[in-house]
Amino acid sequence: MHERRSYLLSVIVLMLFIVLGSTIFRMEGSAQGPYPPPSTYEPGEPIAPDYFTFLPLTTLRSSPPAAPSYYIKNVDTLYDLGYELGEHDKYKPGKQDNLVILDYGYPSIMNGEYGVKLTFDPAGTFTPFSDVIDSAIDFAQGYFYGTGTDLISHLRIVISVNNCCDANTVTFFRGHGVGWGETVNGIRSEITFYSSQVDVVGGNDIEIGTETTKPYKTEQWLNFYMAASNCDPGSDNSEEGCFYNFGNLPISIYGTSCASNDSDDWVACDVWYVSWGIQKNGNRFARPLPQIYHGAESRPPWGTDATAWKDLSIFSADQMGTGKMYFVGTLTQRAECGDGCGEGNNYPWEGYELLYNALASDLTTRMSPRWSTDITEQP
Repeated sequence: MHERRSYLLSVIVLMLFIVLGSTIFRMEGSAQGPYPPPSTYEPGEPIAPDYFTFLPLTTLRSSPPAAPSYYIKNVDTLYDLGYELGEHDKYKPGKQDNLVILDYGYPSIMNGEYGVKLTFDPAGTFTPFSDVIDSAIDFAQGYFYGTGTDLISHLRIVISVNNCCDANTVTFFRGHGVGWGETVNGIRSEITFYSSQVDVVGGNDIEIGTETTKPYKTEQWLNFYMAASNCDPGSDNSEEGCFYNFGNLPISIYGTSCASNDSDDWVACDVWYVSWGIQKNGNRFARPLPQIYHGAESRPPWGTDATAWKDLSIFSADQMGTGKMYFVGTLTQRAECGDGCGEGNNYPWEGYELLYNALASDLTTRMSPRWSTDITEQP
C-alpha cells in the first residue's frame, strides 16, 4: 500500500511538472531552431514578456518600452516634445528609462561658421551650433518639468548629426567634429540642474555605402569630436559610453585594417572603430545603437540587420581582440514608415527581439541592450 501511494504521488508530481513547465518555459525562439511565428501584437497593446530559450540557458526577457526619437525640422519647438514625454512618464507607474535621438541632419558651414542643415526642412535652412544647444536644452527642460512629481524616471538624449553630405573635405569634417564636441559639452553644462533625470551623449547616423560617406572622413570627424569632448565613457563593460553610432551595416564582415586615406572604402574595421574601437583614456568611447529595420524574413532567422551586427560583435572579439560590443539599444522607424518603407518597418519590439535573439545565439555576443527607440519626423 505504501509503495502504491508513493507511485501515485510520483505520477501526480510528474504531471504537474509537465503542465507547469509547458506554461513557465514557453519556448518561442532557439539558437538551433527557426525564428518564432509573427506575434499577434497590435499597436497600442501592452507588450507581454517573451520567453527566449537559448541552450543551455533559459531566460526571461521582454523588450523595453520604445521612446520616440526625431528628425528635427524646427529647433524652436522642442520644449513641448520634451514635456509630452515627461508627462507620459509621470502618469506611468514606476521608473521609466528613455533614450531619445535628436537628429539635426547633416554637418554644414556658412560664412566660416559651423552648424547643421536640418534634413527634413524643405528650405535646407542652415542652423548654427548655438541654436542646436538652445533647442536641446529646451527638450531636456521640458522633460524635467513634465515629469513633475516623478523624480526617478530617466532620459538620455543623443545629440546627433549624420556623416553626409554638404561640405565634403577632410578639413571640414575635422573642424565640424571639434565644433560638435563643444556643442554637446555646452548642452551638458547647461542642464546640470536637470542632471538627476536627464543626461546627454553625442551621436551620428553613420551611413555606409555611398560616395559621400567615406570612412576616413567619418573617422576623422569622430577623432576630433572625441578630442573636444569632456565626456567620461566609463568602463568598457557597460552600456554608458560617450558617443552612439545609430547607422546601418550593409557590408560583409571582413577587413581588419581601417581606412588610412580618403579613397578607401568601408570594411568591418571601420564600422567597428566608429561603433566600439575608438578609445579615450584607455576606455571604449563609442557604442552601437544599430538600425534594426528589416524583419526576420530578410535573412532568417534574425534578419539582415541584426545578423550583421551580431557578426560584427564576433569580429570585434575574435579578430580585433577587443571583446564583444556593448549595444545600448535598437533603433526602428515604424513611426516614420507605418506599413510603407521598403527599407524596413519593424515595430520597436520586433527590432529589439531580433537583435536580442541574434546576440543570444552565440556565447561570445550574448547581452541585453538597455533601450529601444523609434524614429520619425518631428511633428
